[in-house]
Amino acid sequence: HELGQLSLMENLVLQDNELMGPIPSELGNCSSLTVFTAANNKLNGSIPSELSQLKNLQLLNLGNNSLTGEITSQLGDMSELIYLNFMGNQLEGTIPPSLAQL
Repeated sequence: HELGQLSLMENLVLQDNELMGPIPSELGNCSSLTVFTAANNKLNGSIPSELSQLKNLQLLNLGNNSLTGEITSQLGDMSELIYLNFMGNQLEGTIPPSLAQL
């Protein structure tokens, strides 16, 4: 995926596009990303742990997709995160304590 080569990109807004398939793990290479929203699509699979590399991310909105699996505790490493939405998916398990502070 070429998305991972866009290290200077700050905002990636893909919501309401009927996108299908998994979230590319290469997004973890977009080190300048502060906003990533892909809500209201048909994304599936698990949330890649590589997203935890997005140390500047402030908003992560993946609501209303078909994501599965557990929410990895590594996502708590995103210290700048102030908004998180996973609503409307089929995620399992508990919310990691590192994310419960948001």
